[in-house]
Amino acid sequence: VYRLTVTRGFVGVITRIGNSWFPDTSLQFFVDNKTVEPKIERAMAPVTDPLPVKIFAREEIIWRAKNDDVINHTFDVLTDGFFLRADDAERIADLVE
Repeated sequence: VYRLTVTRGFVGVITRIGNSWFPDTSLQFFVDNKTVEPKIERAMAPVTDPLPVKIFAREEIIWRAKNDDVINHTFDVLTDGFFLRADDAERIADLVE
């Protein structure tokens, strides 16, 4: 459904997520090759009113969908946030720890 590769030297900061969902379908959400949630069988939050989160990505963000019925669906996913230079992110992390 969606893939974003984080540019080398930057950190992605995900601040809000949302997704659509249909019966007999599921989504998977991965950040840096780690499963954030293995099998999403619900709308975590509508894309029009996304869920606030704090997730950091150094490599990539992936949403995958699986359709177990015969109806075609258009899956909507929202991954909102921003990028920081990696060295700035490290300095900020040191301040908030």
